[in-house]
Amino acid sequence: MQFISSATGTTTATITNSIGDLIIIFAFRSSSTTAPTLPAGFTNINSSIGANPSYRIGYRVATAVNQSSGTWTGATNLIAHVYRADSNSKISIGSGNFSSSSGTTITYPGIGALVTNGTSWVVGFVGHRSTNTTIETPPTGMINRSDIVGSCEIAGHDTNGGVSSWTARNVTVTGTAASWISYVVEIKEAPISSGVGSSSARTSYYDNSNSTTSSNVSEWSSVASSKDGMRIFATNNESAYFIRSLDGGQTWTESTLSLSGSDAKIYCITSNASGSRLFIVAATTGDATVHVYMSVDQGTTWTLQATNNNLVHASAIVSSTYANNLCVSVYGGYIYTSTDYGVTWIQQTGSGSRNWIINCLAMSDDGSKIIAAPDNTGMYLYISTDYGVTWTQKTGAGSHYWTSLSMSGDGSKILAVNWDGADHAYISTNSGSTWTSVDVNTTGNNLISCCVSSDGSKLLAIDQLTSQTYFSLDNGTTWTTINSDNTLVNSFAGLSSNENGSRVYQVSPSKNYVKMFNFINIGAYSIAQHPFGWDLSSNDFIIPFYNQKNSTSK
Repeated sequence: MQFISSATGTTTATITNSIGDLIIIFAFRSSSTTAPTLPAGFTNINSSIGANPSYRIGYRVATAVNQSSGTWTGATNLIAHVYRADSNSKISIGSGNFSSSSGTTITYPGIGALVTNGTSWVVGFVGHRSTNTTIETPPTGMINRSDIVGSCEIAGHDTNGGVSSWTARNVTVTGTAASWISYVVEIKEAPISSGVGSSSARTSYYDNSNSTTSSNVSEWSSVASSKDGMRIFATNNESAYFIRSLDGGQTWTESTLSLSGSDAKIYCITSNASGSRLFIVAATTGDATVHVYMSVDQGTTWTLQATNNNLVHASAIVSSTYANNLCVSVYGGYIYTSTDYGVTWIQQTGSGSRNWIINCLAMSDDGSKIIAAPDNTGMYLYISTDYGVTWTQKTGAGSHYWTSLSMSGDGSKILAVNWDGADHAYISTNSGSTWTSVDVNTTGNNLISCCVSSDGSKLLAIDQLTSQTYFSLDNGTTWTTINSDNTLVNSFAGLSSNENGSRVYQVSPSKNYVKMFNFINIGAYSIAQHPFGWDLSSNDFIIPFYNQKNSTSK
């Protein structure tokens, strides 16, 4: 879970959020026993009855980007907080408690029944009738998120992380003694199970071929998204051009990234599970200087993390669940890892200097297991089980021109596909120790992308020549076709969907446009997009982005 934004106002507030975010609003009324009203769409958490001052706290799960706060009639001031669940999780309201008194000692009451696994956050609000207090000072264990002074003062805080318990604690503030009310509430997070469906159909697409800002974009070379499929990002390796959607492809923002290093191209992009933290590897004209950038606001602004010319011709970047572990493969170089959000990079000489190719880098949830493939030196698979320090060549799957690799969340199940030889797909169920060939029954014999669900129960593969997508629910024994679309032949890029698999976005790199295809009921699948490699912290599918031009031009 993560804090996204806050907003303040009198009876309304302008909220910044994405679909699915949790919005909590605390409305304080300083001189009335009647609590502020609850707008339509919000669920009441609690409110005062017959007390002066009065308050109301309510919540809703956003159904629109930048959801309306509604009007909290009677409120003197209000505060809104926005929170977002991690991928493949749902967010909800738990226990709560309030306290009230008069003076300059604020009590944030205890909550007696928190979820005990330490995943719940606690949010605390306070309203004070005076306007010269320091109630923005949070209680021990919380940080301040918001504060507004009008004809009263209110503030909001949270624990900025999961806690297993919350006991009452006092904060002494300065200012004029007067009546105050505080409320603390638990925010819970729990996994979402995948839905099961059947047939599929193309229902809609996004096409930016008429965009004036993207007229110079010849091919999209990297795509990343959050695992719920709501936040989608694409970059171009011939420019610093960037597009994003924060609402599952409904609307798009197009821009040329303003990077401090004046970079002319972006090699690749990845994100953490929630899509809140993005990383790109970029280079100046002629690949003279290579930079790593990070964004913590979904691509609006970018911070230079590192200048590292060893990463020239980076072919892929992948992330662990929380992006604390990153891995970059370099065509004609080594594999590099970072454990501090891309600030420092370790050259993993154990990997050897090879032609590590795009679409062929995968990482487990915790970052400990990594698999990669080169297109030279035998073209065998290479696996590390110690965060990239040591590498073992795996010959059990043979020597092939590998086109895509995917790994289950724990790193035990691996799917590898290629486009040469009689057997085009191989599965390992023991972290690469042994391999079994499987027949996907494709007519094109040109498998270009694949993925494994986080729990390892679901497999998916794509044929580039026919653009057909195949899935298996029995460890590759039988395969079923999901879709076929001739407009994507020879230009297939990847897939992305929401958590229950009801919407699947098929991305095609082609002159001046990116097409998004919407599918329904594709089976027990949740598909989310990462570039060249992927981060498997849920049961979502991660389909890598493939671009043949890039793989052969390194």
